Amino acid sequence: MADVRTLLNASTVDNIRAVFGNAVSRELIEVGCDDQKLAFNLKGFISNANYSVKKCIFLLFINHRLVESSALKKAIETVYAAYLPKNTHPFLYLSLEIAAHNVDVNVHPTKHEVHFLHEDSIIESVQKHIEGKLLGSNSSRTYFTQTLLPGPSVSSSDVVKPGPSSGSGSSDKLYAHQMVRTDCRAQKLDAFLQPVGRPAPGSKAEVSDTLESEETSGIPTSDQPCDTDMEEMSDKELVAAFEEEPETDTHRDSTPPADPPAKYGCV
Repeated sequence: MADVRTLLNASTVDNIRAVFGNAVSRELIEVGCDDQKLAFNLKGFISNANYSVKKCIFLLFINHRLVESSALKKAIETVYAAYLPKNTHPFLYLSLEIAAHNVDVNVHPTKHEVHFLHEDSIIESVQKHIEGKLLGSNSSRTYFTQTLLPGPSVSSSDVVKPGPSSGSGSSDKLYAHQMVRTDCRAQKLDAFLQPVGRPAPGSKAEVSDTLESEETSGIPTSDQPCDTDMEEMSDKELVAAFEEEPETDTHRDSTPPADPPAKYGCV
């Protein structure tokens, strides 16, 4: 363990600065109270709301002896919970002077942890005093700034932005991670969206609509003549068309057909 050396005429704040650093010493608040009824005197320094550490630093001296008091530590950290960020803790240096016959040093074998008479009342009084100090110091936060170093002032109009050059230098090279992958053959979303009330091409609904339109319009669906064409043909033309058909082998083997009727047509 390294030796700690302090000056002979150094104050308590100077000793804290020498041991714990300058960041703690400039964020300290002096506390002190004297209660004749409970017969105790409190002096010390606590950190304000601007300072916080990951682990609580609690230095407690009772009658000029370094001891521990878990109840007092817990009570003070409860006050700081409303001011510090979550999972952060304060720096505390307290010195209590209590009548020697009110202190019980036989709590721990090493006599490092002690209890004292009227412990709950004294802890409550210390807690209220520290809370009042924090309320007064939290009216404004302190921010440390650094002055601008002397030098030529540069305005925004003097800054020249590099423009695109016509040459194909190394600075104009376009890398693969800067490109956007595109494909002209890629389909668009419009190809998958059909207008309302219009069936998709090739679907059953479109085929049924086509058949219904052909039936209503009177367009024949096959090459055979319809009834209207047969009505327009005369009887002689029908007989001539019938005789022009080639005779098949079945007609040659069988008996000749009967005489055609006098008229053909649709009734």
